[in-house]
Amino acid sequence: MPVDLKGVMSALLTPFDSEQKLDKESLRRLVRFNIEQGIDGLYVGGSTGEAFVQSAAERESVLEVVADEAKGRLKLIAHVGCVSTAESQYLAGVANRLGYDAVSAVTPFYYPFSFEEHCEHYRAIIESADGLPMVVYNIPALSGVKLSLEQISTLVTMPGVGALKQTSGDLYQMEQIRRAHPDLVLY
Repeated sequence: MPVDLKGVMSALLTPFDSEQKLDKESLRRLVRFNIEQGIDGLYVGGSTGEAFVQSAAERESVLEVVADEAKGRLKLIAHVGCVSTAESQYLAGVANRLGYDAVSAVTPFYYPFSFEEHCEHYRAIIESADGLPMVVYNIPALSGVKLSLEQISTLVTMPGVGALKQTSGDLYQMEQIRRAHPDLVLY
């Protein structure tokens, strides 16, 4: 049965202590606070969660703490995107093992990957997520990757893709995406 990814999904912050270590108790309080607000789910480990300044072990720890504290009370989307496909695959497997409802990944960045390489990156993550739907994350201002409407259409129609997180100021493109894919879950 497909996961319903509709609703209000809060992008979760990742709290650190004064020594720049993950503050697990504050993270737990933050998860409880979001649950108390009645939101539908949490988007864990994305840009707001400062994932790209964390080690893979820290990212895994964040995913573990959030899953443990949430205990199935809301939907969980794990951002597993990395420049390295292998690291993204590893984190997708972690998310699956911990009971997350979906995975998400920003397009690979920094290196000039071809669009086909982007597609292969997503396919590999989807395979490693072992049945969890993928939320494609388009954030051109930070990734440096500006996807065309045609490229976005290719990505969101790949098997295993369940939604698009469109973090872009291009409202015209957002309208084009909605028109081309009226049933797509679009954040």
